[in-house]
Amino acid sequence: MATDEHRISPAFIIDAWYMALTIWAEARGEGERGMRYVAWVIRNRVRDPRWPNTVRGVVTQPRQFSCWNKTDPNRPLLSDPLASGRVDAAAFMTALRVAIEVLTADEKDNPIPGVFWYYASWIKPPAWAAHMEVVPLADSGQHVFLREASKA
Repeated sequence: MATDEHRISPAFIIDAWYMALTIWAEARGEGERGMRYVAWVIRNRVRDPRWPNTVRGVVTQPRQFSCWNKTDPNRPLLSDPLASGRVDAAAFMTALRVAIEVLTADEKDNPIPGVFWYYASWIKPPAWAAHMEVVPLADSGQHVFLREASKA
C-alpha cells in the first residue's frame, strides 16, 4: 500500500488520472472487473523495464492503447469524460476509484501477473498475439488477456 504522501503527490495524481481515463475509454462497458484487469495490465507494464515507468508514458505510447490513437472515437472524449452523460460519468468515477485501488495495491494482490496485453474479443486476433498464451479470466468482458507463452 502506498503511503499518504505518495497518494497526494503530483506524480500519483497524474498516474491515477491517466489510468482512469484509459480504463474508462477501453473498458467502461466491461464492468468493474473488466476495468480492473485493464488497470493491472497498465500497472504490469509500468513495473516492467520494457515499457516507460509512468502510467502516462505507458498508455500514450503509439498504438498501444487504442483510445489514445488519434483516429479512435474515444480520443475526443478523453478531454472531459464527465461531459458524456450520467452513465459515462458514473463509469468514469468507477474507473478513477479502480485506478487508485490498483495503483496502491500490494503486488501480491495482482490477479494477472505477467499479463501485458489484451485485445477486444470481437476482432480477429492480432498478428502480434500469435505466439502468446491466452489467460482464462472470469468476467473479463469483451477482452482477451495474454501473456508470453511458456518456453517449457
